[in-house]
Amino acid sequence: MSSMQKALRIICILSAIWSALGCVVGLFILFGVPFVLGDSLIAGGVEVDAAIARGVTGSIVLMSFVFNLFVALLGISGAKDPAKIGVFKIIALAAAGLSFLGVVLDVISGQLHDVGWSSIVSTLFMIILASFASEIQRVYLSKKMKELKIHG
Repeated sequence: MSSMQKALRIICILSAIWSALGCVVGLFILFGVPFVLGDSLIAGGVEVDAAIARGVTGSIVLMSFVFNLFVALLGISGAKDPAKIGVFKIIALAAAGLSFLGVVLDVISGQLHDVGWSSIVSTLFMIILASFASEIQRVYLSKKMKELKIHG
């Protein structure tokens, strides 16, 4: 295993831990936040039913971090086999795009200072994972091409 593959594996493990903690937060929000009391919240000047807001927010946070956890676990196994890293790279790029969309939505909703940092961290993790996967794939394909030239 190359040093780049080892680094990818370590970063995937850190990303998996981050994502697992995010899943816990999503579940916490989804199934009841003790500091959200009352029947309604005022968000962006609009009064919103607290149960609906909690359900929507918790569901989005949970789905986002479950997807990121899936990507991290895929990267842990993909780091061992460079032949399979291409699929991981594509999924990591998609995850980076979705995480970046979360950052944009946080900016639009005015929540960047409150919860947007988690979207930024997730986006950075996914960009780093995709970059490492791309380099591993490049080295792997270069070795394969050299092998073909030797045998061909």
